[in-house]
Amino acid sequence: MAEENKEYISFGNALADTIMGGGAGPVGKFLQIAAPSGAGKSILCTEIIYQAKKKFGDNVSVRYLDKEGGNTFD
Repeated sequence: MAEENKEYISFGNALADTIMGGGAGPVGKFLQIAAPSGAGKSILCTEIIYQAKKKFGDNVSVRYLDKEGGNTFD
């Protein structure tokens, strides 16, 4: 379960949030997502970015690095 003094960002799915201890985070920390090609990493990252922007608006800075080169935000 998520620590009370830490803030997390939802994965956009209540079950995933519960399994991962409260969501993606804690806020302010790096999050690395690794899985085989085609496993849905880019979709998950896009959802986390969306949830962060929804929660914090323009007060959030997100860095996305796709080592496979399969997804860009251009």
